[in-house]
Amino acid sequence: MTPEENEILKQAETDLFEQCQNLYSRSNSAMDEGATYAFVLCKAKISFLTSLITDVRYALSGHAPRVVVESVLLAVQHVEENFQPFLGTCEDCSDESTDA
Repeated sequence: MTPEENEILKQAETDLFEQCQNLYSRSNSAMDEGATYAFVLCKAKISFLTSLITDVRYALSGHAPRVVVESVLLAVQHVEENFQPFLGTCEDCSDESTDA
């Protein structure tokens, strides 16, 4: 793994962990407010991010094959480019976009 890749993955781990913490807070607020849809949505997003964090940590461990490191780098990039608006919210159903 190159030093640049290592830095990208370390920053991704930090950012993803912070995003999980924010989603945990939102899910707790949603539960307190009785917003079950928002709670379930937050939990699903937390699960997705936790899985990605696990992959990032494995890639950083030094034990992952090169193909895994490359796949994790691509996954992190894809999430950053395409999923950030989706992952950053846990509003109730009426607040979610309906442009399906």
